[in-house]
Amino acid sequence: MKRSRSQKLLAVWGSPGSGKTTLAAKLAWHYEKEGFRTALVFCDWSTPMLPCMREEGELSEQHSLGSIFAARRIVPALVEANACQVKGAEQLGLYGLLKGEYETLYPPVSKRQAEEFLEVLKEQYDVAVLDLTSEVHGQVLTETGLRKADEVVRLLGCELKSLSFYKSQLAYLHEETIEDRYFYRVISDVKDQMLAKAMYQKTAFQLQHTEELVKQWERGDLFGELEEKQSRGYLEGLRALAEELISE
Repeated sequence: MKRSRSQKLLAVWGSPGSGKTTLAAKLAWHYEKEGFRTALVFCDWSTPMLPCMREEGELSEQHSLGSIFAARRIVPALVEANACQVKGAEQLGLYGLLKGEYETLYPPVSKRQAEEFLEVLKEQYDVAVLDLTSEVHGQVLTETGLRKADEVVRLLGCELKSLSFYKSQLAYLHEETIEDRYFYRVISDVKDQMLAKAMYQKTAFQLQHTEELVKQWERGDLFGELEEKQSRGYLEGLRALAEELISE
């Protein structure tokens, strides 16, 4: 993979259960292994996702995203000091709530804070991947991420609720004039190719279903390598998407 000439802010957004966190984690892990200084941000303030990445002992540094947004101004030194680190991945910084934390522990995130945070991420990292919440309305970090990201992946599941969900969010997307943005439409967890083609005629990429990935999610190890033969299709789709997202 060729290194990008400028920093990229990438956002992963989609319907509930479509695999946003899984894809965001795999993209960030992939970029780090390719030599990019990478950030992975979990924007969900109601469900801490850091425990789903690796066991607590595998995080050499543990800091809360809430500590960043508790500050009046968000500056580079603050963001740098509050990155969680994973053993064996020195160039990967994680940002999210810690196990047992919940959103009312911290003041609400303001639009100004969200913009400052994303600007700092783009300055400090080659690639920053945002795992956005499904709901847009009232989710300041997600709304700001959709506006500010250089590229947005709209993740779709092979089920009717993915189509229904997107239509339900259009009103909020119109409010933010985000509907004019170009989204990479990506189908996840594809088990039936015929069904996928019937539901989505125009999609940029497909990520195939693999039981190995399901097992990683269940044991909280999304940074584990996919080594089984059944995962080759998923990895091919992931690598193609990762290359496209940072291409100039």
